Amino acid sequence: MKRFKWLRSVNKSYDEQAFIFYTCATYGTQKKTAQNRIRRLCERAAGEYAAALLEFLTTKADFRYICTKHSISDSTLERARRKFYDLW
Repeated sequence: MKRFKWLRSVNKSYDEQAFIFYTCATYGTQKKTAQNRIRRLCERAAGEYAAALLEFLTTKADFRYICTKHSISDSTLERARRKFYDLW
């Protein structure tokens, strides 16, 4: 199971990051407007890797599994996640 971890490199408070994390973790139960926002931010933050970022943020899938499945480097996925949080 994935747990919330505060990202020091993101310019958001602990509470803001926790809110973003849990909003994404409950993607399936969010209203369409929230789901659309998450998808839109994934596209802005990750570009061609938006599907990988969306899957990582909204499922229990492991970081390494996502990288392997989508042929994306660890550093690229991590950069996309940081940008996603910053854009929020």
